[in-house]
Amino acid sequence: MWKNVQDTHPDIFWTPRNGGHWVATRYDDMVQLTTDPGRFSSLEPFVPKEIIPHTGPSQLDASEHGPFRKLVSQAFTPALLKKAEIRARATAVEIIERLRPQGTCDFQLDFAGIMPVISSSIFSACPKRMRPTCSTSPSGTCPARTRWSRRRPKRTTTLPT
Repeated sequence: MWKNVQDTHPDIFWTPRNGGHWVATRYDDMVQLTTDPGRFSSLEPFVPKEIIPHTGPSQLDASEHGPFRKLVSQAFTPALLKKAEIRARATAVEIIERLRPQGTCDFQLDFAGIMPVISSSIFSACPKRMRPTCSTSPSGTCPARTRWSRRRPKRTTTLPT
């Protein structure tokens, strides 16, 4: 479908659909549109307009985005990211070691479903005692995990011994 749009329309064109908006069909134009805040705005990045409420700094133009970026970037220095990587790796090993005695696991549910929760809580310096219970007990019950598991077929992964 997208290839058809590229082949049958100009590189940049206006459409009245969804409230009207410009469409760029080529990568180089898309890069220019997203990196030239002097000519293009990030205030309304979704089509149709106002379908998604403004969610924060990513929807601000450069002059307003800068102070947020400066504040947040302090948490993403190479040294802090290295510490986060070490903690995330240790957490991954911990989850795997808790699952290993079972011999198998549903990887998506028992690992991939909880690793981001744990990593986020670690990165935000959430004390271990306050982290979600499903992140500290892969075989325990967690309402989110239970709802998710009812919606998808179980896939078993055999763990190496």
